Amino acid sequence: MEIFNIGVGEMIVIAIIGLLVFGPERLPEVMRQVAKVTKQIQALSSEFNKALQESLQEIESPVNETREIVKRNLEEARATITETEQHIKNTENELAGELASILGTDLMETPPATSPDETPPPTETPETHDHETTR
Repeated sequence: MEIFNIGVGEMIVIAIIGLLVFGPERLPEVMRQVAKVTKQIQALSSEFNKALQESLQEIESPVNETREIVKRNLEEARATITETEQHIKNTENELAGELASILGTDLMETPPATSPDETPPPTETPETHDHETTR
């Protein structure tokens, strides 16, 4: 049994010192007062812990509510992004199909066209080749 981290042996030493200091007549009264003060301290400690827990709960409650709101909003945003992405893909496929039917080709299989900025490399013609050998 320990009270305030004081073991049984230490309590016996304290009782002997108390007996020597207060004497056998006053020792029972002093022990009652010590027990009374100890109970009051334990009650105050318990009350303090209860008040602290209530305060922490008051602080944690809005934080948890905010966390849940943010979590729901994030899930809704993800769902919206996924929907939008799917809508864009569907629209892209529809447009590609319409364009392919207009052009009469399958756009998914045709290689991409070169941009107007790209000029093809010069090709050798027999005239150019003959011209170089005569020099």
